[in-house]
Amino acid sequence: MVFKNKFLSLSLAALAGIVFPTCECGIIPIVKRLIKKGVPLNLAVTYMLAAPLINPVVIFSTFLAFQNTLEVVFERSILGFIIAVLTGYLVSFLRTEGILKSNPFFSDLDQLKALPYSVPLTLKLKDTLVHAATDFFDLGKYLIIGSLVAAVSQTFLSRQMLLTIGDNLAPSILVMMVLAVILSLCSEVDAFIASTFIHFPLASKLAFLVLGPMLDLKLLLLFLGIFKKRFIFFLVAWICGLVFLLTLILGKLIG
Repeated sequence: MVFKNKFLSLSLAALAGIVFPTCECGIIPIVKRLIKKGVPLNLAVTYMLAAPLINPVVIFSTFLAFQNTLEVVFERSILGFIIAVLTGYLVSFLRTEGILKSNPFFSDLDQLKALPYSVPLTLKLKDTLVHAATDFFDLGKYLIIGSLVAAVSQTFLSRQMLLTIGDNLAPSILVMMVLAVILSLCSEVDAFIASTFIHFPLASKLAFLVLGPMLDLKLLLLFLGIFKKRFIFFLVAWICGLVFLLTLILGKLIG
């Protein structure tokens, strides 16, 4: 449902992950179908960014990872909500043709939607299988490449080198943001990894927890399946800038 109040619509889209939870690994096919079904692009992008963060599984895993600390859960969810809504609001002013790739795939069911008679069940089943196969071949290749790069990074990255700069707020935030993108961890388990960086400020851990589910290597490669490169560059610059700025401010406030 789209309300006249744009921020209300975007807020509901950001909170939809509570009802329809998914991790970042599976969010792209869902968003692709939502856009195809006519969901406004700004709402789809808002849901895409927020759902891997604001859902019951991620909230509970974050709560456990940080030893039943509600502060981290609350701050992670609020930061993710703010960034998703602000991004969706900005996207609402952009032209769709400058964002989405053209999709040459049209199934038999798509062609029959405008016809007056009901679609046979066999055609619906066929269309379901075709959708699944198309998503697999369109997005699977990007997921495999992203996972390979992430695995190599996790094998050869020296954590000891990173710990030496953990005492400085701004550099530690930047380092954790880079780690979030490179390691490409699932949002359901990344909190357990972030909690091990005991020498890093909480703000830098929050940067890791917020940025990863929005812009890791797997997602960047998956974005290539539906978004134009110019829009992907915009997302990277905008979201990274917001994450750094908001966590830096938060770090100054909480010490």
